[in-house]
Amino acid sequence: MVVNGQRGTAPRRGVGGILTLARPGWAALGLAACLGAVGSLLGNVLLALSLRYLVDAFYLRHLAALRASWAVLGAAAILVPVLAGVNKYLFALAVQTVLKRIRTGVYAKVGALPRSYLDAHESGGITSLLINDTGLVGEGLVSHASNLVSSAAGLIGATIVLISWNPDVVVLVAVLGVAAFAASVLWTGSLAKTAAAEQDLLSQVMSGGTALASGLLVIKSLRCEESYYAKFGSTVGSHLGALRARGRAQAWLTATSAATGEAFYPVVHLGAGLTALAGKITPGTAGAIAQLASQTVAPTTQLAVDWAELHRAAASSDRILAFLNEKEGSEAHDASQELASGWDYGFAGADLGCSVGFESVTFGYPGSSSPVLRAVTFGVGAGRRLAVVGESGCGKSTILRLLLGLYPVREGRVRIGAATVGDPSAAGFLRRAVTLCPQDLQLLPYSIWENLRIVATDEEEITRAAQTLGLSEVVASLPDGWETLVAKLSGGQRQLVAITRAFLKPAPLLLLDEPTSHLDLYAERRACEGMRTLASGRTVILTTHRVLNLDWVDDILVIAGDRVIESGSFGELLQSHGVFASFHERQSLEAPRLRKQSLHGH
Repeated sequence: MVVNGQRGTAPRRGVGGILTLARPGWAALGLAACLGAVGSLLGNVLLALSLRYLVDAFYLRHLAALRASWAVLGAAAILVPVLAGVNKYLFALAVQTVLKRIRTGVYAKVGALPRSYLDAHESGGITSLLINDTGLVGEGLVSHASNLVSSAAGLIGATIVLISWNPDVVVLVAVLGVAAFAASVLWTGSLAKTAAAEQDLLSQVMSGGTALASGLLVIKSLRCEESYYAKFGSTVGSHLGALRARGRAQAWLTATSAATGEAFYPVVHLGAGLTALAGKITPGTAGAIAQLASQTVAPTTQLAVDWAELHRAAASSDRILAFLNEKEGSEAHDASQELASGWDYGFAGADLGCSVGFESVTFGYPGSSSPVLRAVTFGVGAGRRLAVVGESGCGKSTILRLLLGLYPVREGRVRIGAATVGDPSAAGFLRRAVTLCPQDLQLLPYSIWENLRIVATDEEEITRAAQTLGLSEVVASLPDGWETLVAKLSGGQRQLVAITRAFLKPAPLLLLDEPTSHLDLYAERRACEGMRTLASGRTVILTTHRVLNLDWVDDILVIAGDRVIESGSFGELLQSHGVFASFHERQSLEAPRLRKQSLHGH
């Protein structure tokens, strides 16, 4: 994760972190591991037995030995592939279950985290958790963990059989095997370290790439491509350096394994041959010992390789666990329960409104020395409509964020109905009671219809709301109609989709953050008339800097300098000749020009 532009370090749990994440699939993984171990053991032992019987059949001219050789080969040909196939299937099935749990856990965690965490972390880091880190944990379980078990089982089985055949040769094999393992371990630590470092940097690359793609329009408009690309290029360069370091460690490990193997095999063959010449074992047994001995070197070096590669996946599991262990906000909820209930909001009927109150609320953002709001007090009756007006940065959107519980209130109280925002016991009610139309819209990358169907399933209800707000006229003018992807819409068209979506949720309290900022005057007037109709019986709080069409709300607050300076109805504030009246007069002078542009656009 990147925190405030700096790389955060997750606590290192190593391979234990992978096992923690894999806990939901332990039963299936354990069964798959046992089958893999049996398959590896049978494969090594049966092949050696077949070789032993085959060689003895030729040297000693035993027909029975030849039959035994073919019988063992047949058993190996049948059993080993079946066990291997079932092993891979069970591993893949268990791992997919684990990955599903990880991804749904990350998704639910995002919804439970406080806004301060999301403000301090790049969204690309969460994308990397869902795609890159989760995928590597799965790869580590399917490939390296299963190989580790199979290699260990093959090594143990080969050693037991060798002891039963000739303990003297086992001493030679053990000495050479320990030497091969020691040589591999020289580079295993380096490979594990470089693999984990490479994975950390790859996460940064994915995070930066996601941020680059999502902010490309802004980057180009500011003509800062060169500096931004240089920053991203530096991250990519660091990752390339880590890849090279990992490649060097991998190359040295491979070379060491090959060198020890080349030195190992002739010595074992010589020892087995001399033992056979001494009459202690048959020629077939000598060949089988040589075969089994080779099956102790390969697993020995493979153990070291897989253990090192598991540390790459462990770096990913560390990041996932660190994210899942982040402290949750008071708005934490059980997303799985809401999904299972079909997003049943629990509200019905026309009279849905609930009262809202700010009681001497003082609030400043973390790290800021001065408050954005100071001793702000106001109330909104159930079913009434309030507009909060002010210049940019005066704290309008902050009021909505406090109502959503995105930040804790340090002084005073924010109330929705009888519930206090920030009270954990009321989190479930508050989540169902409030809906938001954000200023940045946050539409999903689907069609217009799919964005609305996520909230409401009644087609008549969707169509009626769209007609009331003027969205249906927009849809009728599009070649693909309701199936038009929202990415192809203009800013004003996207805003109409967002407003319609917000009104489709049957919540008592609607929060609208600059709901008409992207609309021209014609569309704004039509949308305001539609919002007046759809808001009947509900409580609405909207923030805006556009005041000409606010005659549809019941009350207006004007905020400046961290406090409320004016309040009243639309008509009362115009007659008071204060700040609101000044806003209205200034915008009225600009209206003819804007209206001309609007009519020209239509």
